[in-house]
Amino acid sequence: MVKTIAHIKSYPLVSELIAFLSSFAFVSYIFARLSALFSSLPANKYLYKLDEYADNRVLTSLDKTFPKITTLTSEQVIQVPRDQAVALNRRLSGAVASSVKQVEDLYTTRAKPKIDGTVNPLIEPANDRLESLLSSYLPGEAKPAATSDDAKIPKEVGRTVLLTGEIITRLKPKIGEYTAGLQSQAAGFQSHVVDTYHSEATDASLPKGVFNTAVKLSKEAYGTIRPTVEPVVAKVDEDIVKELNGSK
Repeated sequence: MVKTIAHIKSYPLVSELIAFLSSFAFVSYIFARLSALFSSLPANKYLYKLDEYADNRVLTSLDKTFPKITTLTSEQVIQVPRDQAVALNRRLSGAVASSVKQVEDLYTTRAKPKIDGTVNPLIEPANDRLESLLSSYLPGEAKPAATSDDAKIPKEVGRTVLLTGEIITRLKPKIGEYTAGLQSQAAGFQSHVVDTYHSEATDASLPKGVFNTAVKLSKEAYGTIRPTVEPVVAKVDEDIVKELNGSK
């Protein structure tokens, strides 16, 4: 059976399979034992004829009928479902893209005009007022864009988005200035507290120095807010008196 076995092993797919299986020690041992067994078989004319028949008639006929098996490799076998998957993915992607395009066209030609006609008149007055407030309280060099470049959303919705972005852009410097001012005030207040403590701590008593500092700072704070608080308190007292007189 030497010719038959050699013929079968000549197929790339079979050769790769044998090489893979032979990488396992146990299978490699079995192959070695079988090879030795076939090699030790005595010459026999019946086995010779069987070998000749299998090689020349069966396998050779198979090669002619299916010539692809003489060159077929494992990579080619794997590539078949891979190519089919790629082709299927392309068909599905094309179908999805076509469906999305149809939906977009339907929205653009039918739904969007109706939405624009309903939404834009409702939002436009609010946008006009927002733009007027923006120009009055946060003036800038450039005028906000009138419309958005996104044609998929209603015009006034896009305008609201642009105005909101413009408000944020113009507020950033203001917030930075305000934060810097707070930091400066905090540093100045800290320095003022230290100076006040040093001026009040006339003796070695730490608690007395802290107490005197707290008293002086409290008086200063009250003096600062007094002009604002007193009118409010007076108005509340007046309202209470009126309410009491009216209930009699």
